[in-house]
Amino acid sequence: MSRHVDQIAIGYIARALQNPASEKAIYREATRTLMGHASEPQNMEIAPDLIGWASRFHGASAVSEPGRPAVIIDFLDFLQERAEAYRQVGSPYDDMGFIAREREIHEERNPGLSRVSITPKSVHEGTRMGDRVTLKWAPTQADILAGIHAQSTLAQWQGFKEESQAVTIDTAVLDQPQSANAEDGPRPFVVVTFGSEGAKADVKMDANQRCTVVASYVGVVAGLNPPRDDFQKGLVTVGASIGFFAAPSVAPVICTEYVDDLADTFSSRLIPRPIKSMYLQPMQSSTLGGAANIIFYAADGIIPQYQVPWINGAQNVPIPLTADIAFIQVTNLGGGPRFRLPFQLSM
Repeated sequence: MSRHVDQIAIGYIARALQNPASEKAIYREATRTLMGHASEPQNMEIAPDLIGWASRFHGASAVSEPGRPAVIIDFLDFLQERAEAYRQVGSPYDDMGFIAREREIHEERNPGLSRVSITPKSVHEGTRMGDRVTLKWAPTQADILAGIHAQSTLAQWQGFKEESQAVTIDTAVLDQPQSANAEDGPRPFVVVTFGSEGAKADVKMDANQRCTVVASYVGVVAGLNPPRDDFQKGLVTVGASIGFFAAPSVAPVICTEYVDDLADTFSSRLIPRPIKSMYLQPMQSSTLGGAANIIFYAADGIIPQYQVPWINGAQNVPIPLTADIAFIQVTNLGGGPRFRLPFQLSM
């Protein structure tokens, strides 16, 4: 491909030799043409050769038009930074990693540039602003070597004390959960760790949500809830990112707890109240009809503090969780055997 670039350049040189009076205009045309080719995504592989020839033609053209040299030099600098980013990252020109590296190279080459940003000073090259991971419950060694994990840290930032501020965490399920059994879909969650000074909270929530916290430290770990017993485990890809601004979720932030294969008249295990949960939204069942009883316990887990009947299909309303409640239990009265308990978080 570089040979093809050389042939294009030689063609312009030949034209200039044949028309000495128009030499500078021809070289200016060559400069603009080669820079245009270098800016096209499909030419990223040969961009360094195009930029090299464009720089030579620009120097030979001795442009005297006011303001034009600086414009062309700036564009050549931009193309060189872009080519260097492509060489280092090797990803598509519109990939976020490529764009970020291109901007970093520009700042490295121009250290005196003024910079206006809402990003805290403590954010540096090693700060994990976001990532993605493919998750599987109990992955094998072969899975781990292939980049499939049981859980993974996707974002992390440690700021200074004075940098405590609004931080928005955005999480997403990036593909449809894959499973060999329709009843065994993966159950992805994230744990958002945040705090300032000595205060820290680890808040579990479903993936595919957004929340805003006030903190000088934020970490995001993605994982999977246990699947139903004796069912194959599927794959799911989860992504997360953090940004230093407030963008609270319009939808309620939910943490789902699962009750599987609960026989009639039997009660579930004691389910710990999720951190930051304030309401239990209407419970969901795998069947139509029937009922259940929802029992709320204090920290002793022995004496019920209150109980709420649940009718499958009725217009059930959210149940407030008072400050003394630590555990919840479900008794199946024909409304199971599988239940989902969506807890609404104060996030």
